[in-house]
Amino acid sequence: MDEEGLEEYRAHETIWRKIYDAVGVVFSDLQRQGMIGERDYFVVEDDWGWNIVQTEIVISHLWPQIARRFQSFLADFPDWAITMQVMKKYTDKQPGMGVYVLVDRFKDELKREYLSEEFRNLTFD
Repeated sequence: MDEEGLEEYRAHETIWRKIYDAVGVVFSDLQRQGMIGERDYFVVEDDWGWNIVQTEIVISHLWPQIARRFQSFLADFPDWAITMQVMKKYTDKQPGMGVYVLVDRFKDELKREYLSEEFRNLTFD
């Protein structure tokens, strides 16, 4: 890797770590408040070189609130995203689905027909 490539790699790793740590703080705060359990979420610890920090979380009514908190981290990193994938806690029958949190919007990829009735009307605005 040449000097320029190494510099880009280090810059990417620095941003990834900042966002990763901030995501962890949100989950820790929610856990401390008793709003989620320690097994209700997972932050992927691997940086695959994409401008994404990946999470898995049990679906709940907190999702829009969590997504907005995540979005606030991205103001300084507009080319980055945070994914919130529905954790397959109780069944393997549901397909992969979730929400992309971007600096200016949410890309909702939830497949509501697989969610229980109480979560089908979740909105991200």
